[in-house]
Amino acid sequence: MCRSPRRIRARQSGCERMSSTASTTPMGVIFERRADIVVALSGIVGATMILVYLAAIGASPQGANDFYRELWPAYQALAAGHVVDFIRTGPPYVGSAVLRAPLAMIPMIWSGSPTQVYFAAALPCVVAAPLLATWLGAQRARPDGSPRRIGPMLLCLLSPVVVLAVYGGHPEEILGGVLCVAGVVLAANGEIEWAAVLIGLAVINKAWALVAVPVALAAMPDRRLRGAAITAVTAGIVLIPVTALRLTGGATDAHGFALGTSIGTIFNPPELLWWFGQQSSIVLHARALIVLSAGLCAFLWWARCARDGPPKDRVADALLLLAMVLLLRCALDPWNNSYYHVPFIFALLAYEVRSDRPPVLALLYSLALVVVMPVKGPAHVSDAFQAALYAALVMPLLAWMAWRLFAPGASAQSDAAQRSVSILRRSPSPGR
Repeated sequence: MCRSPRRIRARQSGCERMSSTASTTPMGVIFERRADIVVALSGIVGATMILVYLAAIGASPQGANDFYRELWPAYQALAAGHVVDFIRTGPPYVGSAVLRAPLAMIPMIWSGSPTQVYFAAALPCVVAAPLLATWLGAQRARPDGSPRRIGPMLLCLLSPVVVLAVYGGHPEEILGGVLCVAGVVLAANGEIEWAAVLIGLAVINKAWALVAVPVALAAMPDRRLRGAAITAVTAGIVLIPVTALRLTGGATDAHGFALGTSIGTIFNPPELLWWFGQQSSIVLHARALIVLSAGLCAFLWWARCARDGPPKDRVADALLLLAMVLLLRCALDPWNNSYYHVPFIFALLAYEVRSDRPPVLALLYSLALVVVMPVKGPAHVSDAFQAALYAALVMPLLAWMAWRLFAPGASAQSDAAQRSVSILRRSPSPGR
């Protein structure tokens, strides 16, 4: 049967439109190629095996896994039908427990062990990491056209700070990092509604994600008021009733959970505020300072873009801004731990891959952080030395980020240098 050329051209045009639409959806780029599906599934299998191992070796109420002390009693209350007790006995990040409760309750059907419940609750967090890695690998290709897959996947699965987060019972840091990175990328691409929902979910997951809100709003090319409203509604659906129950129940950390300002008695040396002293005003208000610094950084970046024009790659700049505020979140927090840096590593990795660079900085800081911030500090090293060592590690990177993001013309100079390097790499040598 013969078909007219007009009908064939129309069908081809329709197929092209469908392909273009699929590639612009939030997850479309992951499943654009069959190889990406294989990579994603392989990463999910690998992440699941790592979770099984780490959950098993940390399965002890006296061990390093905080799940058994912080979340297991709350999930037991929920399994018994005591929803209010579940909210009130949960840790300050009980919003993350709410998000993951449907999966956590599955092992409770057959009276599963705490380790099984931890596995079920952590599974969506660790699965998010290989999905992020697959998406990052599909963004930029090497000069020969092959995608960068191995580096992002290895860093998302085997980075020491990621492993410590899962082993220590805090996989929610992984989920929060993925949500923030995805939300900022979508915001910079103009996907306002999707971006706002993801950032709102990140805030529910853990209060530190408030630092990503001004970054996402600054990255949005327009409709910022709509984005802010959707973010507030998404987060408020869970956080408003949860906070009200905790406040009325007399939970000692309820106000800190609601406002993100509770410090308590923890004061770890690896942080930039160590020398001010634990009872200093700046330390007692460190959580508010973290949020204010994120807002200031986002405003300065927005003002520079308004003055000098939009950057060549708005997504890359927004990811670098996100990495900066996430690093400040760690460096200014009196509770600073090595696993707090997981979202920062993800944002830095996303920036390097988006900028068509090998993830050297993400790898370097993944390794350096566990050296500077060991799980148990050596007895012969003073607290002041640890604080100084941490400052020496993060201050140069913060200074470079500030220059790259806020200095007039710095973005254009960096882009020009990057183009020059790319041209030199791709040009044939004289002997060829």
